[in-house]
Amino acid sequence: FEHIPPPTTYADILLLGVELQNILPRDYRPGAVVGDDGEWYSHNRSAGTAMIFDGQNWVEMRTADGGVGTDNPPMIYSGDGWKNMRKIGKE
Repeated sequence: FEHIPPPTTYADILLLGVELQNILPRDYRPGAVVGDDGEWYSHNRSAGTAMIFDGQNWVEMRTADGGVGTDNPPMIYSGDGWKNMRKIGKE
């Protein structure tokens, strides 16, 4: 911080800071797409996207805890039930 002189000799300067912390789980865009080179590329990259049409608008799909979570769609069926989709493919 730049030093700020007090307005008078009888005043103090008090600087306060704020730290923000995101307590939500890290989410991602699930799934992958095959590129022209035959490689699978993750939707979770700067050039990637995972969208679904909700009947009126295109909405980005995001999820967390792929393969184990059961409460954050989009989901996919595995042998023991529906699970959150995994983050797959090259980033």
